[in-house]
Amino acid sequence: MSSLIRYFNVFFAYSRKYGFLEAIKKVYQKLAQLDFNKSYISHSGIYNPPELDRFLCKIKKKKLVKNIESHTVVWIMPTFNKGSGGHTTIFRFAKFLEIAGFKNLFVIRNGSENSDPKLRSRQGLLDELRESFYTPINLEIKVFDNNHKLLDSVNQLKGDVVIGTDIFSQLITLNCSNFNDRWFFLQDHEALFKPASTLSIFADMLLQDKENKFICAGEW
Repeated sequence: MSSLIRYFNVFFAYSRKYGFLEAIKKVYQKLAQLDFNKSYISHSGIYNPPELDRFLCKIKKKKLVKNIESHTVVWIMPTFNKGSGGHTTIFRFAKFLEIAGFKNLFVIRNGSENSDPKLRSRQGLLDELRESFYTPINLEIKVFDNNHKLLDSVNQLKGDVVIGTDIFSQLITLNCSNFNDRWFFLQDHEALFKPASTLSIFADMLLQDKENKFICAGEW
């Protein structure tokens, strides 16, 4: 935030000295010097434009096969580590489903992005789940390095229900077809998490599609 304030202060100082139009021109000149094949923000889930476009171009809402005899719930989610409140809620729901007689499969969409190298493997995440989240769930975990590798392998996933838990995993579930149903586990209005962009539009479209089914705290 301090860097952002500093940039604004520089912009307004330049604007006062040379005029607003000249300040805008300066911004365009700086933008023209950027290499947009690089990512200038290092944060899980924020991608450079070509990478994001390549991901979104692969998204296609497929028709569900249905009539699948399975008591398996497949959760697609981002990677996790100690202190993740959103994951804690997911694990509690998964435990409830286990008690109801279902098997849970956690599919990690971006394992290589975990800040802790020990948690980039299936066994590392299983250990973290049991040690840090105190949730004795009898489950299986599959880890994919990134969204693209998961998208290329979604035909391997099969079960009663597939559940997307964040904007990226929710978009990935649209490509899943070997299921009886497709749900979206909604904890936040994720369109507001992103700058006005293609991704935020996709997030809004998910919410507005009346065919989609959501698990959430209420009607918002």
